[in-house]
Amino acid sequence: MRTNIEINDEILREISQLKPASSKKEIVNIALKEYLMYLKRVDLLTLIDKGIDWEGDLEQWRSQ
Repeated sequence: MRTNIEINDEILREISQLKPASSKKEIVNIALKEYLMYLKRVDLLTLIDKGIDWEGDLEQWRSQ
């Protein structure tokens, strides 16, 4: 999906210094994947805190 967004130039510059070969598109895609994984971890921890047992394929979940 094509989308136009405004991105903080300073943050992009800092990321590019740490990983010079990254394109803006690659940086955004990696950030979105990392954020999604973070949200899934938070959701899982919330379930554990509530005492709800998680059932599923842990290896499959980890590979996402």
